[in-house]
Amino acid sequence: MGELKDMGLKDKVIWITGAGTGIGEAAALAFAKDGAKLALFGRRANMLDGVAQRAQAAGAEVEIFADRHKLGIELL
Repeated sequence: MGELKDMGLKDKVIWITGAGTGIGEAAALAFAKDGAKLALFGRRANMLDGVAQRAQAAGAEVEIFADRHKLGIELL
């Protein structure tokens, strides 16, 4: 898979759900390389921590949000 071109996301805030693994993780790391600020959401804080560390190493500002119960989010 080749490198992505500049997506023009520098300093834009991107919310990513399922950011701890798979497509969400890949998107987070790609957006981090483009200079986006990331809000990473997922169920497993330990997985989000690893993604956040790699995104920060790529230069992104990152906040993580894990476990919907701690966020006070109710499912309908």
